[in-house]
Amino acid sequence: MAAISTIVLATATVVGLSQASKAKKRAAAAQAEAEVVLEESAVKTEEISALQQQSTALAQEQLALQKQQIEEQKRAQQLQVRQQRIQAIRQAQIQRARVASAAQAQGAAGASSVAGGAASIGSNLAAGLGFSTQMSGISQNITGLQQSSVDLESQIKGLYGQAGVLSAEQDVLMARAGMLSQRASNQYSLAAGYTGMAMNAGFQLAGSPFGQTRLF
Repeated sequence: MAAISTIVLATATVVGLSQASKAKKRAAAAQAEAEVVLEESAVKTEEISALQQQSTALAQEQLALQKQQIEEQKRAQQLQVRQQRIQAIRQAQIQRARVASAAQAQGAAGASSVAGGAASIGSNLAAGLGFSTQMSGISQNITGLQQSSVDLESQIKGLYGQAGVLSAEQDVLMARAGMLSQRASNQYSLAAGYTGMAMNAGFQLAGSPFGQTRLF
């Protein structure tokens, strides 16, 4: 009976140590994999940060374009007000010329009034053409700024989309890292249990003579 007990204790010691070793290896493997996953997650974090910086820079550029657009719109409004004033002045000049022309029966004074009216009409036409050219240029500027702003908005949305995908991937990695860490912890606990069993059996085997060995 004592021999059988000794064999049992010896077997328990060997099996316990063997299982403890295997559990430790599994725990180490799980921990190593968790560390790899965490490194991948750290890379994702850096990529997300870079995308956020890019989107911030683009947003600032877009804001600058919007300010330029506002300035161009103000410029257009100022030109419109100026043109309206010029037109009012020209119309008054033409009206005065017409009145003067009608009041004069004939002669040099009449001819001068008519010439003055014709000159006013020509000046008004030239002013109108200059205004049209300026407004066309401003309109093109505003259109270009608006298109650039739309393009930047599209790029910003694209960057946010990429950041969202990376964030989702990072969540998956973190979840996997947590699972692996838990697995490693469980295996270390199992290894500790097997080690304790082996040590208990070993102590009983070493401290008990044949015929007095007790099972644990």
